[in-house]
Amino acid sequence: MHLRAIHPCVALVGLVAAVGCPSAAAFDAAALRQAAEPGVCQVVVEGPLGLPIAFASGFLMGKGRFVVTDLASVAQPGAAKVTVRFGDGTTAQAVEFGMADTTTSLVALRTDVQKADRPGLPVRAETVGEEGVNAVAVGWQWGESLAATAGRLVPGPAAADLAERTGCDAVPGNPAFLTFLCPRCDLATGAPLLGEDGAVIAVLLQVIGMEKPVAVSASSVRQALLEAGTNLQPLEKLPAAVWPTDFMVHTGRPPTPAAFAAAVRLVKRRSICRQCKGTGTITVRKFVGTRKVYNRIQRIYREELETCPTCNGDGIVFPKDLYRQFGAMAEGATTILSAPGTPENIREAALNNCMGVLDALRQVSGSYRQALLKHAATDLGQGGADCPRGFLTYAQVAETVRLRGDAFTVLVPHDSPTPLIVNADMLSGYYGAEGGPGAAAAARGAWVVTGGTLVGPVSIQGQRLLFVRLFGWAPGPSLAGVAKRQPLVDERPKPTEVAAAKPQPLPKPRAMPPAGFSEPVTWPPPEDEPAPEPRRRPRPPRPVRKEKKPGEPNFFGL
Repeated sequence: MHLRAIHPCVALVGLVAAVGCPSAAAFDAAALRQAAEPGVCQVVVEGPLGLPIAFASGFLMGKGRFVVTDLASVAQPGAAKVTVRFGDGTTAQAVEFGMADTTTSLVALRTDVQKADRPGLPVRAETVGEEGVNAVAVGWQWGESLAATAGRLVPGPAAADLAERTGCDAVPGNPAFLTFLCPRCDLATGAPLLGEDGAVIAVLLQVIGMEKPVAVSASSVRQALLEAGTNLQPLEKLPAAVWPTDFMVHTGRPPTPAAFAAAVRLVKRRSICRQCKGTGTITVRKFVGTRKVYNRIQRIYREELETCPTCNGDGIVFPKDLYRQFGAMAEGATTILSAPGTPENIREAALNNCMGVLDALRQVSGSYRQALLKHAATDLGQGGADCPRGFLTYAQVAETVRLRGDAFTVLVPHDSPTPLIVNADMLSGYYGAEGGPGAAAAARGAWVVTGGTLVGPVSIQGQRLLFVRLFGWAPGPSLAGVAKRQPLVDERPKPTEVAAAKPQPLPKPRAMPPAGFSEPVTWPPPEDEPAPEPRRRPRPPRPVRKEKKPGEPNFFGL
């Protein structure tokens, strides 16, 4: 049964079938994108809470039984379901894989796409010399639409070189990595790179730490497929990827630096009291008496400073629509900080601006804080309506539990009926600081001021929570008014409840010449060593936040 299911994965290696692509004489990126569109898909990975945690590109191979995509985006704690979505809206499910190669960071997912309805793309090995070859990457741009990026494939770094640049351990073997030279590539990782005849000649990887996109050659893809085991396995058995790829966690194009800066300025400008212009005092003219000048009585006035009645001396106010603008800023910050390929100077600017807002919200007056809390409670009370959307609130840190293979921390917002739940490592230290021993952390019971994006509602143990992604947090003032709730219970199974899985025997080897390649290969290959235990994908390096100098005014000028 397994042998029959896995055969299409190998029989199609090197297949050069006609897919209606233009000839080499008419090499055109738009035409290649249109011809390849039926076989290129968006890969949506659902996490332990049933919500998307990663978006990548992928492509159907050969007869359309397997989708090849980036391993790092799929091999995450608790990832048990993958949905592939095509440009025409068609979707398919993938819950098993037939190949997972850590050296190339690629995986072949078994899908339920009917081969008669949707053929895959041909794969062709091509020698890339020093002069390079023309190629077009076709994939999902910002998770919104299919796009094409034209460029040139040239020889890339060796595995040892790649390990040194990314700070990862070197891998055995010598996979053939290429470099994709193009002005800018905003396509999600895992996109196929097409040659002039429309065949896949490499697969794009957005590797963190590399200036240009890395590509895995078709020959390395073929080798990985031939060395794969013959049994289909569930996604929970995926090994961890070696190379940290910069996959998408949000769909949507991030705001431009100018647009984001304008959103931050708008929040600041709307917060400044218009009557006192942020000083907290106003000048009033008071009548203090009269005097006689040349037989005429003149009234005497004196100018005095008084506390501004609009802001009660705070210098800042919370107008009616300010929370909506806070949300737009928070969502923009989350997208910029998590978007693949964002330049470090832009990340740093966004981080410093938003953390400046959080620092200011630690010190604002009670009236400003209460107004923000009122609007935040109303917003969070809507539950999962209109997600994703930005938010900003004060909350108390509750329990941390492990649910379906990943660790989460619950945040209970002030005076709100809907708790929040976030990946625990987002609270292991200030955004921009490395976690670990000695790092600042949000301990249970602590109050924090935080912001980010509401991803969507989840139901855990009968409780309704909102899953959020944070752009950052800061210690907040201690507040009252936290609603009582039943704590979540850790779902890790007890050792006595874990049943030992019995390994399935491999079929006897037999010789099979793959189509498109002259040399014979043995299928299935000898049994490989057991795959390493899954581990968490290394997170992208975060920009270091600039510390505020002593005496320097904060975001609101306080």
